[in-house]
Amino acid sequence: MAVHESDIVAVRSALQQLSKHQGLTPKRLRTTVIDAGTLFALPAVQRRHRQLGGDVPEALISVVRELAQQLPATDRIIVDAELTLRLLDTASAHELDVEQLYDNELGKRRSYLVEQWQALHAAVGADNVPPPPTERSLRTTPERHAFTELAKALAAGVVRTPEPTACHGARIDRHTAGPVITVIGDAVMDLVFRADHIPLSPTAHTSTRARHEFRPGGKGLYRAVAAARLGLDVRLIAAVGDDVEGRRILEYLRSEHVDTELVRIVPNTPTPVVCVLVTNDGVTSLVSKTDAIRLGEDDLNAAAARATLAATRVVLLTFEQPGSIVELLLEIVRTLPDRPVVVLHPAPPEEAPARLHQFLSVIDYLVGSPAELERIAQQTNRLSVDEAITQLRLLGSRSVCVIENFQATVHSDTVEVHVPRFQVELEDSPAVRAVFSAALAYRLATSNLPATEADFVWATAAMVAARSGFLLHRDDELVDEIDRILRITEGQHRTELLDKR
Repeated sequence: MAVHESDIVAVRSALQQLSKHQGLTPKRLRTTVIDAGTLFALPAVQRRHRQLGGDVPEALISVVRELAQQLPATDRIIVDAELTLRLLDTASAHELDVEQLYDNELGKRRSYLVEQWQALHAAVGADNVPPPPTERSLRTTPERHAFTELAKALAAGVVRTPEPTACHGARIDRHTAGPVITVIGDAVMDLVFRADHIPLSPTAHTSTRARHEFRPGGKGLYRAVAAARLGLDVRLIAAVGDDVEGRRILEYLRSEHVDTELVRIVPNTPTPVVCVLVTNDGVTSLVSKTDAIRLGEDDLNAAAARATLAATRVVLLTFEQPGSIVELLLEIVRTLPDRPVVVLHPAPPEEAPARLHQFLSVIDYLVGSPAELERIAQQTNRLSVDEAITQLRLLGSRSVCVIENFQATVHSDTVEVHVPRFQVELEDSPAVRAVFSAALAYRLATSNLPATEADFVWATAAMVAARSGFLLHRDDELVDEIDRILRITEGQHRTELLDKR
């Protein structure tokens, strides 16, 4: 949509007027004599209002905060302080006085912004820091530029839903609001050791040389990042500690365009660290894990979380959080008037999986390995994978998908198909399986429901791209890469129809 200069000027003027006194707050918007109608009428704000419900001021603030986070560092710092958007991650800004930065008086906010110019840029990880302005010079070019850039983003923020496609990947424009994907799971720090072999025999060498690295991990994080790389609007509900590792995880998620507004920072608590051994041939072994940080009921009952779930197209869920939290999430989803599609990966093992059987009708796609599906299905007697699939479907599951070693077998009300293994010399891993769920969510979010045979084939092909395409590409380029893998194998790769159960 073409954006006229007059629209930008009108939006900028309204924002700058609202920056006075306590800034952009719901109370201010409801009681101000300033005409905020120009902002309320923006298409992006109207769409957010329809998604979240509530009132228009809350929708406006939500959109402004989201777009402000995408601005260059200096512009973001200026509009954050002057509109009191509270974007600053307090965990990474221990030396800053947040109360002064977001003071009720604009003059005091400006003074603190100028005084802490270098520290504020360091807190947001800015590479290039312009010279500090004076309070007087701040009010001219820097403020005008920052509010103009925010006004441009708001005026151009037209909402559109992408058109579905039948076979290959649909396209999502990251610069417009698309389908929302919400992920509930863990975000941890992996300490990865890479070695030639894992010493096991007491009669042989009991130690070996290894290289090590820290990197963000967790089933929830993997799914959120994979979905974001496909161009989806992803929100992660998780918790991290108030430490260096937690800040690094948040920075990584934001760099991957994952919304972290619902990631809780737990004070005085370390972020969980998972120690993993990986051999040269790809064999992975979990060595240890520090105490996990868990979500609580308040995290899901918060207004922001409820509003996000109400606006969500697809929920990606794991068993990383406590069973009570998984149950509460499914109960919330069940009561929504326009409920999202739920894709559940039943791992890690749940202590009492049978108590979740009552929610199987809420879970649209149950995705896991044979062992994971057997475990969630059994009550007293041990079941084979075929018996487990039948049991889960009898208990209400609409679709059960078995994934292992780059192949998938789907049993659902509409599809019964086996997608043979893609012939690749790669090792299966949790990250690969996360890509399958993210790719399935992409297809569900950008096409008609329910998932078709083509959707499951595409998600299986995406697993092949997990070790290459997902590292090198994103958005349309990544979708094209998965389509390319499908074209290469089109001649020899055929799905197999299964007998109806």
